[in-house]
Amino acid sequence: VNDSKMKFILSPFFLIILCIQKINCDEDYNNYLALSALYTSATGESWSSLDNWMNGYPCTNGWEDVTCTGTTVISVVRNAKSLAGTLPSELGTLTAMTQFFLYNNKVSGSLPSQFGLLTAMKVMSLSVQSITGSIPSELGLLSVITKMPIYNNRFSGTIPSQLGRLTASTSEFQLSQNSLTGSVPTQMGLLTKMTGYFELSYNSLTGSLPSQLGALSLMTTGYNLYVNDFCGAIPSELSSLSSTCSCMGDLTYQTGLGTACAPTLSPTMQPNVVIYTPSLRPVPLPSTAPTPSPIPAPTLTPTPPPSNTPTDVPTFNPTSPPSPLPTNQPTILPIPIPSLVPLPGPTSSPSIPPTPAPTLLPTSLPTSVPSILPTPLPTTTPSSRPTPSPTLAPSPLPTSFPSLVPTPLPTFKPSSSPSFSPTLVPTVHCESGTYYDGLVCEPCPIGYYSNLTDKPPWPSNCTICPAGKYSTVTGAALCEDCAAGKLSSEDRTYCKDCDAGEYNYNNLECVECEYGKYAPQ
Repeated sequence: VNDSKMKFILSPFFLIILCIQKINCDEDYNNYLALSALYTSATGESWSSLDNWMNGYPCTNGWEDVTCTGTTVISVVRNAKSLAGTLPSELGTLTAMTQFFLYNNKVSGSLPSQFGLLTAMKVMSLSVQSITGSIPSELGLLSVITKMPIYNNRFSGTIPSQLGRLTASTSEFQLSQNSLTGSVPTQMGLLTKMTGYFELSYNSLTGSLPSQLGALSLMTTGYNLYVNDFCGAIPSELSSLSSTCSCMGDLTYQTGLGTACAPTLSPTMQPNVVIYTPSLRPVPLPSTAPTPSPIPAPTLTPTPPPSNTPTDVPTFNPTSPPSPLPTNQPTILPIPIPSLVPLPGPTSSPSIPPTPAPTLLPTSLPTSVPSILPTPLPTTTPSSRPTPSPTLAPSPLPTSFPSLVPTPLPTFKPSSSPSFSPTLVPTVHCESGTYYDGLVCEPCPIGYYSNLTDKPPWPSNCTICPAGKYSTVTGAALCEDCAAGKLSSEDRTYCKDCDAGEYNYNNLECVECEYGKYAPQ
């Protein structure tokens, strides 16, 4: 076969190899972006242990607590490692991850809806944190998850009905010790594979319990509903389950069950209560103010005292009795204002009959007070106990669920290369003898060195010189060898001789002389 035909035959294989290398490189790069985002947003510099984190790629450089298959991240376990800060949405790109453990840390903020993209997830433990906000309904997309303990957080709002889609759950569906409100969705009855630790305790859940919870018939331990604000009768399905499983305990213990639920007033039942409020608005003023005329100065010449009934003083009695007031809202008529021109005063105070003040109430009051209670009232308290069926089977479960499309859809899911913001990748170029501190390249201190490649990620620290070598300058790219017979100091900043009675072993350590031999200082 000539060379041209051989090149034609082999070229597809080279393309396949290059393509595989590019896919692996892209996946390494995507892993780095996702986990470096976790390091940045969860205060990685304060973690109690971070072996190899931020050095190279997670899978190829073996970041601590990160398990990979090839270049695919399948597990991240960082229990009790002093994580704080928040969880980044970039973790949603690790779609092959099956385990994610962050138990007993100090993470806060909300849980990103992009966690709904982790569709391979089987176990996710986020308990004993300070995560706030509502539980994302997108978690209902984790169709193969078997355990999801998220207890002892600060979740609020209602339990998403979409969690009823987690039908692969077998244990540790733990939402206890949060601040959840509202009623328990009937879709929880779809979790029929649960055998233990279905926990909703220590919340503020209300309303009556759905009879569908009786479908969790495989439960053997940890069916906890106590310390809530439920009401109504205990569903017969749960009563039957509690008689065969001691896991439920006393269903009336601090649950509110057994107490009547408060009636809910529908808009059509609201009474039509009219509250009479008289209008106190003044009579509209003219659009233009009248021009006041000057008031003549009064004459103070005394005059003979008038009789007891003055004729010149204006009377305040109306010429006719006031008209009956309207029954809806009365209009307050202005009272004529007496002239301000002083008149000769009487020697004795005249008897002026008081003017009856107009009343602001309607002339005719209602004969009966309108009732503020809903009408008609039920004559008997409706029973919330469902009619038990002979087989105690739960009521039919809903067959449809709200849409579980994550909102908003993340824009960072990579196809051939990551598409989210490249701000997580350093935009500077560090040279040998330096390290990247998150903002700029800094020179290595004395006793340390760095020999960098031409592409990121740049190391976040320098490497101490090996034994038998030292460095006396900052920004060293290489370390110098100690002279023969000398050993580098512990901080690798100088070389030294061994103590008396010791000798230099391969420039690595000082060893005591053998019996019968000596070494002078």
